[in-house]
Amino acid sequence: MVRVATDVGGTFTDLVCFEFDPETKQSRITTAKTDTTPPDFERGVQSVLKKGGVDPAKVDFLAHGTTVVINALNERKGVKVGLITTRGFSDILEIARGNRPDFFNLDYRKPKPFVPRYLRRELPGRITYKGEETEPLDL
Repeated sequence: MVRVATDVGGTFTDLVCFEFDPETKQSRITTAKTDTTPPDFERGVQSVLKKGGVDPAKVDFLAHGTTVVINALNERKGVKVGLITTRGFSDILEIARGNRPDFFNLDYRKPKPFVPRYLRRELPGRITYKGEETEPLDL
């Protein structure tokens, strides 16, 4: 049994491989690290598999994680996007929660929204909290 976990980060791509031989009852854990390869992140995964001596054909389980998207959001890098919501919810990301991280700071300013208002569109449609459609989505 071969179980593999990979993580693509902003700088490195990591691997942990757990191998178990049911005949000998022996276990082996292998780790490897390689550079992350934007924009072709799959090359970094392929490279770390090779570096760790993992044959992809023998992998029984693969867990894959990445912080690339979170990093891009935090750094506000990436492509311009739009947001399509149902009517009445185009400002939901900007309003967010009513609380503030620093409640008593009267100079607190909310961060700039990821999607500017001119790139948000609303469509008719409504679903209840139970998942029942009360107004059909009109594309």
